[in-house]
Amino acid sequence: RISNYAVRIQKYQEKVTLNSEEKDRIGQLQNLIFMASKDLKDLKKEEEHYGRIKAFCKEIKRRQTKRMKEKSISFELTLFFSQLVNDVERINEHMLAIARDYDMIVVHEA
Repeated sequence: RISNYAVRIQKYQEKVTLNSEEKDRIGQLQNLIFMASKDLKDLKKEEEHYGRIKAFCKEIKRRQTKRMKEKSISFELTLFFSQLVNDVERINEHMLAIARDYDMIVVHEA
């Protein structure tokens, strides 16, 4: 499932024209996801990553709402960022679930 969302995110980027700030934001999200994916065996670290990613997505939503009100963003980009945030939130939920399952199975049974 996680890889399906990652592929969708890549496809979204190919369909829209992004400015440098938007590209930077997406790069930051990708980096946060990558760092979280490296710590799936450590529940405490994964919970910290989860919080950072969730806060970052909330900030993106806030900024997009502001830009929509100012009419400084196209409908196409609004849709893109909405889909992007939705997929990142799902990836984030899946990674936390994996870390919890790993912790329950391996750590508590050891």
